[in-house]
Amino acid sequence: HRCLLNLVDNAIDACLSDEEESKNHWVQVRTRLKGDGMLMLQVSDNGCGMGEEVKKHMLTAFFTTKGSKGTGLGLLITQKIVQEQGGALSVDSEPGKGSVFTILLPVKPQNC
Repeated sequence: HRCLLNLVDNAIDACLSDEEESKNHWVQVRTRLKGDGMLMLQVSDNGCGMGEEVKKHMLTAFFTTKGSKGTGLGLLITQKIVQEQGGALSVDSEPGKGSVFTILLPVKPQNC
């Protein structure tokens, strides 16, 4: 749940920091069980988005675009947790359009 909370918090912050006030901002969380046995979890927003330079450094410890409001650890922690579970974290983002963060996690069979 820490991963989801980090991504949703970031999405909300991206919407709040978007300078386009006339935009009807939203944050969306979607899940889907894929045919390859992976659980897909996506957090999307239509906030300020990220340019290439920010995307390049977003997983660097203590890198933040939030000034004193951020620690620069949230995405790094999220990536570490996802990788420890055998999953992957990816992002698609464009300045002014928003971001889509995708987590893929293997689904482990439950013992009945």
